[in-house]
Amino acid sequence: MKKILRMLKQKANESVTDLLFGEMSEVIKRGLFSKIELKDNDVLYRSLNEFLYKLNPKKFEENMRPNSQHKDLKLLPNISYIVKCGQNEYMRISTSEVETTERIRKKEILSVLIFGPQRKQIYKFITKNALNPKRKNMIRTTYISERLLTSYTPQRDFDSIIMDDEIKKYLISNLNKWKNDEKWFKDHHLVYKKGILLHGQPGTGKSSIIKAISNMFDNAYIISIAPHKGSLVNHIDNILIYRQSIPGILIVLIEDVDMFFTSREKNKNGDDNDIAQNELFQIIDGIHSTDNTIYIATTNHIDYLDSALIRPGRFDIKVEIDYFDEEMALKLLKMFGYNRDDLTKMNVTYPIQPALLQSKIMEYRAANDD
Repeated sequence: MKKILRMLKQKANESVTDLLFGEMSEVIKRGLFSKIELKDNDVLYRSLNEFLYKLNPKKFEENMRPNSQHKDLKLLPNISYIVKCGQNEYMRISTSEVETTERIRKKEILSVLIFGPQRKQIYKFITKNALNPKRKNMIRTTYISERLLTSYTPQRDFDSIIMDDEIKKYLISNLNKWKNDEKWFKDHHLVYKKGILLHGQPGTGKSSIIKAISNMFDNAYIISIAPHKGSLVNHIDNILIYRQSIPGILIVLIEDVDMFFTSREKNKNGDDNDIAQNELFQIIDGIHSTDNTIYIATTNHIDYLDSALIRPGRFDIKVEIDYFDEEMALKLLKMFGYNRDDLTKMNVTYPIQPALLQSKIMEYRAANDD
């Protein structure tokens, strides 16, 4: 990596002729390039602009927005320029605009194409170092709907999750086995992926479990897709773009998967249903299924799902998350510093929804703590 960094700094200021644009067009047709592409509402968009500025300040400033400042560097729309970044390596940097459903503005896209013998090493360097999305003790999440919403959420670990001990042990051991099996998957020409289905009543802590799974894989980035049948094709495109841009394990989260479709047994007029289901199959266990990816689906109604969706191979781990009995409730109270006497005073009825119990704990604390 140090060698690549020295090479980038040494070569970035060398002049590049416009003749290279023609040569690169031919290379692009042959697919001999590595690509980084980000939309302007992605939190990495700013990081990529900052990297490109540091790589070649002169070229960046020539194409920079007039009112852009170093704290918010941004290129002009619809521009393209080339910088040399190695002995025989080049980057073509370009911006474009696309129409959105938002009337107030167009969406801006920043693309970096890397050419040359060491393009893959340069790509890995940029994604690992310049575009490192991690923040300490936080998980980066992007919600894909009609627009992309990116944020950070506090991490969780399994030690902080109250759930059935046997289920927790099963889930952790299965994930650890998969974590150590990458070579086995490669040797047998299998996509290195894992499918997990979390089902049960609402308010049972499925979202917390997902955060704990992310934490097991160094706070893996979570992509969450909205349950809109008509937009699944766009979901696939966005997931593939993120998969190419983000190093390491990626979690693709499909919350309330039953909202995408119902089972064929329940749906007699299922043309749209079948299309949505087939597209989802392609994400989880088809041509669009990707390496280093954990696919997690959640549902409150597993009986609504088609048996083809939840078969082994698509979801190898299926876990039911249930309401708390008294002993489980007591474990949660002890995490908050309370005991059985406090639980008795709360006068709860079992089984109890974990989210409701947590709400009661907050009310109890407000009423009794100084």
